[in-house]
Amino acid sequence: MRLESGTDSCATAVLDAAVLVVRSVRREIARVRPAGLSITQVRGLGVVRDHPECTLSELADSIGLGAPTASKFMRDLATRGLVQRRACLEDRRRALFRLTPRGRVALRVALDHTRRHIAGRLVALSHSERESLEAAMRTLHTIFLPCGRPQS
Repeated sequence: MRLESGTDSCATAVLDAAVLVVRSVRREIARVRPAGLSITQVRGLGVVRDHPECTLSELADSIGLGAPTASKFMRDLATRGLVQRRACLEDRRRALFRLTPRGRVALRVALDHTRRHIAGRLVALSHSERESLEAAMRTLHTIFLPCGRPQS
């Protein structure tokens, strides 16, 4: 596939910025551990929130874990009362997951902390720069949102 002029440099800029943002968020969550959660746990709870009744394999694929690791990961979250596990009615061998009220609160605390961290970094931008950045992020969201998936 041949890229349009400027598309490659735009993709490079998006990748470079994404790496820096993710690195900053990872460091902040590792430093503070809001609600006692790791970055992987925050991501896992976010997947379960966005896709209620997700299966273990869907969750594992979304956060990049192998099936045995994802199984232990979800068992730990269930033990902490953050997710509820139940057997699938159509196939009892499959487990389905939902956030518990406690899990929703923990995820909200972690995301609120992360949002404040990012906002603190953006305070140095002018109003128009923030508006431009927000518009660009909405565009990226639209481009990368899988079809048929709920927006978070």
